[in-house]
Parts: sequence; structure tokens; C-alpha cells
Amino acid sequence: MNNTIKMSILFCLITIINICCDKNKTTGSDESSTQEIIFTTSNVNLKDIYFNLIDGVVIDQSNQWHFVINTDSSNYNMPGILMGNVSIAIYTELEFNEIIDIPSTFNEDSLIEKDVFRYEQEHEVFSYNMEIHKVSVSNPGYIYILKDAENGIAFKIQFLDYISGIIVFKYSLICEDC
Repeated sequence: MNNTIKMSILFCLITIINICCDKNKTTGSDESSTQEIIFTTSNVNLKDIYFNLIDGVVIDQSNQWHFVINTDSSNYNMPGILMGNVSIAIYTELEFNEIIDIPSTFNEDSLIEKDVFRYEQEHEVFSYNMEIHKVSVSNPGYIYILKDAENGIAFKIQFLDYISGIIVFKYSLICEDC
């Protein structure tokens, strides 16, 4: 078994243990706080990953999805994010646990283009380091706020890690009926 496969298996096991230990973890200190969920994807190199934040599951593309993680065959098979039918804003100076509601500047901060999260685009989520030949999360400190106006719900997301096609991110509900 080569080292990449061993590392991927080890990473998955650590993530599973982390998820089990954090299962009841909440953000904030009051009852209205929502659960922080850490999600580990399957290998994006094998199949596009359509994610529904409301149900917290990977779904078929024919169902309602909030974002898709896929590889761009026209761009070195790099992973990228494409947003669904949501409004989105990026926050670079806030901590994940600090965000308990939609920021008051959300409407002004919302991005019009939803294809800017792909490799070599303005807000790429994943980048490639040519020196060490490794894909990683470009800005792991960035917090993405997604608002699904159709369902009146908003989430915060933070992409944490990328190892051999497997992506780890955390998310949490921040607003219902908003």
C-alpha cells in the first residue's frame, strides 16, 4: 500500500474519531446556539459532490443543493467549488465561533458571481503548490456565509483541509427565517 493511501486512511480515521467526539459540540454558550458539524467528503476525484446544507447530506444533482465540489477537467483536474442558488459572502477577519447571526453587512458583501471559487479564480478555495506538488485549502481562515432565500435559512462554512481528493469542512446553521 503506498504512502498516499495510508495517509488518506489515517486521515479518514482521525476525522471519524473527531466527528464522534464532537457530535454534541455546539458553538456559543446559550440554548439558541446551533450545532457545529464537521463533514468529510468522499474522494472528489471519483465523483462530483453535491451538498445540501439543510439536510447535511451529499445528494444527487437533480435535488436541491447549496454547493458542489468538483474537479475541473479543463484546468488540471483541480477541485473547485460552485455555488448553487444561494447568496454568498466571504469574511476574512471573523472567527467561525464569533459568527452567531448574518453580519449586518451581508447584503453589501454578497458576491454576484458564483463561479469565483474555482482554481485560479478570484476567490479560489483550493490551490496548488507547484514546489511541493500539493493541493490545499487556499485560505483556511475564511468563513463563507451562504443564505438560501428560498428556504429562509443561512449557514456559515469553513473549509479546513484537503488530502488526496478528500475535503473536510465545518458548517453551522446561523439563521432560520432570515
